Amino acid sequence: NNWKTKTDCVNVSDKTIVFSAQEGSVMLAFLDYPVAQNEVYTAAAISWLWKNAEAEATAHKAQMVISVLGPAKSNPLKLYQLFTRVAASVLAVSDAAGVYMNETLLLLSKGYYLEAAKNMSDDHLPLYCWLYFGLMEEDGEKSGAFTYGMKEFDLPEMEIVQSTQALPET
Repeated sequence: NNWKTKTDCVNVSDKTIVFSAQEGSVMLAFLDYPVAQNEVYTAAAISWLWKNAEAEATAHKAQMVISVLGPAKSNPLKLYQLFTRVAASVLAVSDAAGVYMNETLLLLSKGYYLEAAKNMSDDHLPLYCWLYFGLMEEDGEKSGAFTYGMKEFDLPEMEIVQSTQALPET
């Protein structure tokens, strides 16, 4: 209700919830074991938006898997918006540290994610919650940048190499 998502066909069992929303179908599954530590450490090492990710995210003991599916010709933006609302709903009522998206190695803190979800609209999309934007320095004089996750939106990944711009400008 807080995220203005209308649901129907709700099915609740011991560790799963499945429901339909206007944009697609959602499944939540509680797993009482953590994400593989090597995955979390890898994502934490490159998580520049969550400075304490390694200390905070690697201490987790369990996980909530959130799957959002739509018809074959679904609008990926609508599905990601639904995912964001559902993930924010779970974060708001749990002691979860954050959100981990394994396909993009994206690891975001609870506070950051909730704020981005709260501000989400059709005109203000939380791209940092869906795509990984990587920055790198090359040889101390050049910089580069890259993305993970653009293919989910039927767009090519981006990469900038050997830029002479300062890293923040790349």
